[in-house]
Amino acid sequence: MEKFKTIIIIIILFASCKPTAQSPTTCLEVKVVNKTGLDGCGYLLETENQSYLEPDNLETKYRVDGTKLCITYKKVNKFSVCMAGEMITLTSVKKIK
Repeated sequence: MEKFKTIIIIIILFASCKPTAQSPTTCLEVKVVNKTGLDGCGYLLETENQSYLEPDNLETKYRVDGTKLCITYKKVNKFSVCMAGEMITLTSVKKIK
């Protein structure tokens, strides 16, 4: 009888579990902006709503003013001297033509 109860409980537990929906991997379109003229700033990423993201790992090949990129990123808990935008770490970068 005890085995039967255990089997029923296990079946109920497995039946109630649902797979979590994975969030779609969509990219954010941004434009590279050269802000090296501002104290402590480098190349920032301007979003469509004119806010800025400050990547800590933008590759040199993408550091061209006006270049359009499609990025995914994660927020980082860092501060910078520039303070013009939110600090991020890029997880993927693709150049848009």
